[in-house]
Amino acid sequence: MHIPHNIFRKDFTKIVNHIFIICVLSFSLSACKEQETWNLQAWKQKIFGQENNTTTPNEEQNTQKPTQKTKASAVNIDALYTHGRLSFRKARKMHGELITSVRAFIKNPSIDTLTQCQNAWKKSVMADGEQTYFYHLAQQASNISARFNNLQFRVSARPIQPGYLDSFKEYRYSGLVHDIGLALTEENLEEQHGRTHIQELVLGLYAIEYLIFGENNSRKPEDFLSVSTLKAKHTKQGLKHIDEIATNRRRALLSLQVDVLAKDLKSLNRLWEKSINNSWLARLSNEDTATQNMMYVQTLEYVLTRHLVELTAAVTSFQNKEDNAHNKNKSGNIALTNTQRLRSQLLALSPIVKSILGPNEVIMVSSSLNNAAEALSLDVLKDTDFATQKKQISKAYQQLKSALDKTSSLILF
Repeated sequence: MHIPHNIFRKDFTKIVNHIFIICVLSFSLSACKEQETWNLQAWKQKIFGQENNTTTPNEEQNTQKPTQKTKASAVNIDALYTHGRLSFRKARKMHGELITSVRAFIKNPSIDTLTQCQNAWKKSVMADGEQTYFYHLAQQASNISARFNNLQFRVSARPIQPGYLDSFKEYRYSGLVHDIGLALTEENLEEQHGRTHIQELVLGLYAIEYLIFGENNSRKPEDFLSVSTLKAKHTKQGLKHIDEIATNRRRALLSLQVDVLAKDLKSLNRLWEKSINNSWLARLSNEDTATQNMMYVQTLEYVLTRHLVELTAAVTSFQNKEDNAHNKNKSGNIALTNTQRLRSQLLALSPIVKSILGPNEVIMVSSSLNNAAEALSLDVLKDTDFATQKKQISKAYQQLKSALDKTSSLILF
């Protein structure tokens, strides 16, 4: 069976493009400066990722080479990298708990073990999101950027095309789970990941999410039960071996995903330490203070821009909840999870802002970030109507945009 991924590409591409256009229009109206050159394609590639082999590592490094100066205060490098280490350690712990819980679920599928998996995933993805700044900071170290980008793409790339993995909407037999012509091996998964389109993802946290949550949070333990006998209903489907049964392939796929994730996370953490010990300190010692500051502030500017795009997408999540009354609770849970994930990322920026900005700038930017996070509080968004939720997200958007504008104003073009 061939994977019908083309069915889904058109709709997802439309959604991504609409979100991008809304964000860029809003941002450009208030943030454009007289001498600023706005490279739309470069920002689109930064925000949504780029196709494999679009540029070489050296070409990418050259396009990101700073030509501006900053008027921010000197960066507290020790504090920044101490926080980076703590962030990676926290994420490593949360990821470890996810991997352990998934393996326990595969061994014994039940409501309890599935719930434990899902809760561990939420903690894991929040911890991963809190590393966003450091992910992009490390990518500027030219000797590791290509490997770092590749590992991050394998660990936390999104959005995914659900139908590339498993059943989706009316397509009950789509995805790798049902493509019995493809052997489920680590090598094959690595080859399939982003093979022909950037959203055709089979590895990482968000591919795992779809397997353990299912469409609209509909996953059941029965979807992962081990079947040891080929029955009549299976032979009618043309299956010739128990390894071809969907539940068995789903188990095998999830097991491989966490095995690859464990390996990739280990490599990612090693590279982060290498970026500190061998790349960053050596590079910073040869740069003047203004160049150093600009590098850190520009990274913050990019991360805030990305979060602004994600916040725009949150409105769509809550609108889907409102439009799908028959599935309201499930859609609502997904929307709340997305906003709480973003909220944790905004809160995680606070110690970073304190490390890279001066006292006056910290007050301005941190205040806006804290106000945005407060507007996204679970207590405020939970069990309220769409109009109230939209109002809160709009408030968060304005505050986050204010933080971005203040950060951008620190860079002199």
